Amino acid sequence: MKKDLFERKLKATQTTRIVEKGNTNQQGSYNLDVALERTLKQAGVIKAEDSDPSYQHFVLTSEYSICLEDGMKRLLGSKIPNSEKRLNVRFVHTVSKDGTTKFQIKRSDNKDGDFKWFSDVYNLGIEGSIFLISIDEDAKILYFNIIFPESVYDWELVKEEPKKEMMERSTGDKDLVGYNKLYYGIPGCGKSYYIEHHDLASVDKKHNVFRTTFYLDYSNSDFIGQIYPVVDGKDKVKYEPVPGPFTKALARAFDLKQKNVNDMVYLVIEEINRGNAAAIFGDTFQLLDRLKEPNDGRLPGDSEYPISNEFIEGYFEKEGIAYEKGQIYIPHNLTILATMNTSDQNVFPLDTAFKRRWNRQLMKGNWENCDFKDYLIPGTDLTWQKFADAINNHITSDNNGGTIMEDKKLGPFFANKEMFKEPGDKDSSHDDDKLRMFIENVMDYLYADVCKFDKEYLFEPNITFDKICELAEHLNGPDPMSSKCLYLKEELFLTEDAVNDDETEEAA
Repeated sequence: MKKDLFERKLKATQTTRIVEKGNTNQQGSYNLDVALERTLKQAGVIKAEDSDPSYQHFVLTSEYSICLEDGMKRLLGSKIPNSEKRLNVRFVHTVSKDGTTKFQIKRSDNKDGDFKWFSDVYNLGIEGSIFLISIDEDAKILYFNIIFPESVYDWELVKEEPKKEMMERSTGDKDLVGYNKLYYGIPGCGKSYYIEHHDLASVDKKHNVFRTTFYLDYSNSDFIGQIYPVVDGKDKVKYEPVPGPFTKALARAFDLKQKNVNDMVYLVIEEINRGNAAAIFGDTFQLLDRLKEPNDGRLPGDSEYPISNEFIEGYFEKEGIAYEKGQIYIPHNLTILATMNTSDQNVFPLDTAFKRRWNRQLMKGNWENCDFKDYLIPGTDLTWQKFADAINNHITSDNNGGTIMEDKKLGPFFANKEMFKEPGDKDSSHDDDKLRMFIENVMDYLYADVCKFDKEYLFEPNITFDKICELAEHLNGPDPMSSKCLYLKEELFLTEDAVNDDETEEAA
């Protein structure tokens, strides 16, 4: 039976009949009730996409589908999605610093693919309308509807051309607030995967995403840019500025801002602690401080303290990008995302002054996202998750007198699918290659890194790495593989029931 869950009258935000923001706030979203979140969870309508409790996204479960009712269809007009296309919607649960909890549907989270219908609804919203959500638990349908005010009941969907000042406000600078965020965690916990499939899920990656990876010899000139000699067609040498990823991202953000295009630009830095981050950023380090409130003509998300940078200014002049001399800053439409492997945090430790300028999120690794967690290590009856859990549990429970830190644990994506055997697969012709890859990657890490100072922390006595490698050579040969636990201590893989059985036998 269908029942109404939520309705809210949309506030007027401008005087035109086609409202650029026909909703309840200025952040590009519909504010819902937190009680609605509980109802949708309890009914099994939504599932979490990520694990951050302070900023968590939810989408429809596979059991439920979305139905757009007459008001929505009338509003969308020619933009009505194909009836054969499955619609989805992305909700977000946020907790602010003062403890305020919100449940919202944000336009920025619903821009592409199965989610785009909501962005279209938002953009066409009409002031004074009522936004309605209903549910039919028997039919597993979530209904969305818009009820128009009487004054526009006979209104026809004809979009008016916005005035210049309205265009500047609608594409302007209030919807985008850039930030710096650092994702850190154990090897293979899915940091890069999370950025790619969460933060950048609806982004124009070809034009608005700039990537780089820090490493030992990575320098400020690699990051910002430098002058290179170039030979022209007349065999004359001239010098041209060649921008680094930071300057490219900055130029793109300034260019979009100048053209009033309301898109966020992303600079993604992988392995930020494998280079000397403070030295690589150089004077642009100061730009990482972001405004929380408007100041001196700049908006929230802009750098608080602009700098003068000769190379960036010269490049901007060459490319025709508008800027104020001596006032280079990170604009609010540029977000910087970075990853850090905590097992490598001793390579170039990030100092407190650097870290405090970043929002930080610990990634613990989500096995639900690992589609090969139940695949078998060739030659054993160990699944990848059982193997990793056994190692991780041992590291957690026994740190070997402080020599083994928890950041040495294995994440779900430390290995890859090509190393394992799918359950039920009878073809063993490539098992030796799979096992060899597993040994050379996972076992080498355990032997050379985790057990660097004490091999018997995980391994049987007197085991060399060469002996471990020989397991792959014998897998498809006449001699059976000599160890089902890859020369790791068998007690690591005993289940609690098996331990209890052993204790019972000893007692008898």
